Amino acid sequence: MVTVTEAARELGVSARAVQNRILAGEMRAEKVTPRLYLIARSEVDRWKLVGKRKGGRPPKPKATE
Repeated sequence: MVTVTEAARELGVSARAVQNRILAGEMRAEKVTPRLYLIARSEVDRWKLVGKRKGGRPPKPKATE
């Protein structure tokens, strides 16, 4: 699990951009406290792949059982 700031650094975007994606429901994250979200490593890796694609929406997350 990584923080919003760590995810932003890895993705090359601002922390605010990551927060906006979380609040919009585009990026999965776990709310730990009112000001702290943790993002799974697999979610950050999924978004890294999005950056390499040309346009379009990010791939949908796989359903977990």
